[in-house]
Amino acid sequence: MTDWIDFEEGQYAVSRAYLASAENNAVDLRDTVLEIYTGRFGRRQMKGYGLVENTALVELHEDGDAIDLLLDLGGDFRFLMENPKLQSGKVFSPGIRSMVHFYPQKPWKALSVEDFEAIRQQFSLKG
Repeated sequence: MTDWIDFEEGQYAVSRAYLASAENNAVDLRDTVLEIYTGRFGRRQMKGYGLVENTALVELHEDGDAIDLLLDLGGDFRFLMENPKLQSGKVFSPGIRSMVHFYPQKPWKALSVEDFEAIRQQFSLKG
């Protein structure tokens, strides 16, 4: 990937985050953090994590393997991360949340406030 991360190194709190399927089913991530760091080849990289209800995430996967991540960092910073790599816990009791880690597989797309809200309004939230 070319350098596409315009943020400085550090950790950024995410105001709102949603994992969503192509069927517009979605789950919210809580206490989400985005981390920007310099990788071993001197280029900025990104990863993040948040808390998700595991059973709701499993339900999303029933819609298909492609799950997108919608991020609101506050101000004018809203993004769509298409089909990031996800790693999460394995506890499947109802109501239990665990950490899910996400890693972009390609550059994210910047969204206007209006576009972000239009996408979010289509969601049917689970969990």
